[in-house]
Amino acid sequence: MNRGSIEIILIGGQEKTERGLSRVYLFPLIPLANDYKELNRFLPTFNFYPPELTLVSKERLIYFWR
Repeated sequence: MNRGSIEIILIGGQEKTERGLSRVYLFPLIPLANDYKELNRFLPTFNFYPPELTLVSKERLIYFWR
C-alpha cells in the first residue's frame, strides 16, 4: 500500500480531550515517498529528513525478541 498519515498533536488546546491533547491529521493518506517532501513544503522553517535505518545483525536480534 505504501501510504501513511502525518498527524499533528497539539498540547493545551481549547478542546477538552484525552489528557489535554488535540490530534489533527495534516496529511491523512499520502504516499510514503512524498511524506518528507510535503512536510518540508508545508513547514519550510524546519528541516525534515528520512531517518537512516540500520538493520540489526542476527546475533543481536535475540536481544530485541526477549
